[in-house]
Amino acid sequence: MILPIWLFVLATVIAVVGIVFYFKKFMSDLQTKMDNNEEVTTTNIQKENSRFFVRVMLVEAVPIVLVVFGFMLFETVGVVRVMDVLPALIIIAVTFIAGVANIFLARGQLLSGRDVSSQAKAAILSMTFVGISLTAAFPIISFVAIMILFG
Repeated sequence: MILPIWLFVLATVIAVVGIVFYFKKFMSDLQTKMDNNEEVTTTNIQKENSRFFVRVMLVEAVPIVLVVFGFMLFETVGVVRVMDVLPALIIIAVTFIAGVANIFLARGQLLSGRDVSSQAKAAILSMTFVGISLTAAFPIISFVAIMILFG
């Protein structure tokens, strides 16, 4: 029988990888516009934002189902040992840290060596923090669920 811990780990990995992938695509689309000498304004960024959020919504569908199944399996779990929990927590932490690092790298690549208006920089910075927040959601959910199961 599969421990619900691993459902939470799988949900975290799927969510973080998918969100980071689409965040990088978002930054790549903005970079393409800048390379084509198109002006990057908040209006352009808002259009890309809506596409980004729709994609994130689609990516998060599977992890949400996995988290629900994980909570449903809570009742079937007996004693949980530290050796069951520790590898899962390490995978969740590494996945989250790698996701955040990739988001900052994507932002850095977009802004490096470019003349970007302060308004566009502010919008890109706020979108970076939105990306980090979205990336952090499932690792936090998984960590709390595993601690509830362990504790």
